[in-house]
Amino acid sequence: DGTVLANEQIPGLAMHYTIDGSVPTTRSPLVSGPIAATGTVRVAAFDHNGRAGTVAQLDASHALAR
Repeated sequence: DGTVLANEQIPGLAMHYTIDGSVPTTRSPLVSGPIAATGTVRVAAFDHNGRAGTVAQLDASHALAR
């Protein structure tokens, strides 16, 4: 249905995402529920100092085609 779900229940971390394929930063939107997307979604968790963990990537259009 064009949405990506990410578990945002990680104590002490903030999850930020992009839908244009760029690497998420602390200025990217916060994950607060399903992400409406049809292209590349990238998500990263950030600690309180702004340090990012590994970036997860999903091609939503490919996932929808399955």
